[in-house]
Amino acid sequence: MTTQSELQSWNPEHALVATLLLDGDTAAISLASEEVSPADFKEERFALTYEAILALDAAGRRVDLVTVAETLKAQGLLSTVGGPAFLASLENPPFPNVLEHSRLIREKGARRQLRQVSLEVAELSKADALELPALLEEAGRKFNEVLLQRQRVAFKPMSTLVEETLSMLDAMKRDGGLMGLGTGFPDVDRVLAGMQGGELIVLAARPGVGKTSFAMQIAEHHACGEKRLPVAVFSLEMPSTQLVLRMAAAKARVPLERIRRGRLSPVDEERLSEAMQSLYEAPIHIDDSGDVSPFDLRAKARRLKQQHPALACIIIDYLQLMKIRGRVESRQVEVSEISRSLKQLAKELGVPIIALSQLNRRVEERKGPPMLSDLRESGAIEQDADVVMFLHREQVDDEERAAADELTSVELHVAKQRNGPMGEATLLFHGAFTRFESKSPRNH
Repeated sequence: MTTQSELQSWNPEHALVATLLLDGDTAAISLASEEVSPADFKEERFALTYEAILALDAAGRRVDLVTVAETLKAQGLLSTVGGPAFLASLENPPFPNVLEHSRLIREKGARRQLRQVSLEVAELSKADALELPALLEEAGRKFNEVLLQRQRVAFKPMSTLVEETLSMLDAMKRDGGLMGLGTGFPDVDRVLAGMQGGELIVLAARPGVGKTSFAMQIAEHHACGEKRLPVAVFSLEMPSTQLVLRMAAAKARVPLERIRRGRLSPVDEERLSEAMQSLYEAPIHIDDSGDVSPFDLRAKARRLKQQHPALACIIIDYLQLMKIRGRVESRQVEVSEISRSLKQLAKELGVPIIALSQLNRRVEERKGPPMLSDLRESGAIEQDADVVMFLHREQVDDEERAAADELTSVELHVAKQRNGPMGEATLLFHGAFTRFESKSPRNH
């Protein structure tokens, strides 16, 4: 019978390694490896022994005292762990419980990591080398790394996945064939089949083609529609009041220039008042602070999602204005980290993120619609995005542009769709009040 003093002399690391060494059971080793890694161990001798056990199991070899000793000896680590005497001390664990010991080790490892990160952040704060925003960004990044390392992705049984898939198909039937959120433009929805939760959707265009207007109409479609779903908008370029003014002009179909000059007819005023009332009641949440880093955006989006679980989507206008505080190796590295963080956030919150993007200057040197290579700092964006869409309007001269302000044909090109085909949709753009319309007779 195990005495109280014997129980106190055994720690979870000792108990786990001894249990695995005694049983040599592949199922037990697999269970432990899913829960805990060698990096979670505090004592090096147990970590090295555990690593040797995992290596033997991965190679399909028997796990016992002799094979573990041979492995450690071949690696030149047998004396480091304490030699044969240490391995012999691991025999006969008094209370074998693989799952419980693994979870205890993992939890204690996380706490040690947090303490270490806290010390590193404390040292950074003393140095005064970083400005406060950069310090907060670096602290958030370090703590987020700990969080990501602690996350465990569990397998789902096929029965659960089939049920989820059937529910998704039922929702498609109810929503007119859409697998996700609609855009409000039937022709576009036919190509996309809906915007999926967890997707990073990049919308790019030349300046003045209307990417902000298009994105805000998607926001209006959900926030002012029947379900009145909340939408988050990070406006890094345009003040929120200007954004609302443009939305009101588009919704009221009143020329924006007349609103700015105060030359409104009684009909215009009535339409604008109705549009403002509709927007007043819309659950659209706009952040126009401008200087937004991935850490800031993540924190704000998480908080909004907690407050509004039905959050439909997040719109970012635009991606290249985001910055990482502190020193970065290069702009390419910075954009890569930004796009990766947006994709991770979309998956975490389970909502589509629509990120507007600039195009590089090469697109002006030729005719025709943009290509993936035209995305500014395109490598990482193209890789992380689930969908890349381009709005394209043929160049017009000054005289034609005035006429084009009334009604212009704009092509939407889906240049990448991870879970669907590429395709095109034709839209009509009313330049006077910056509003898109679908050519389909049914417009939401």
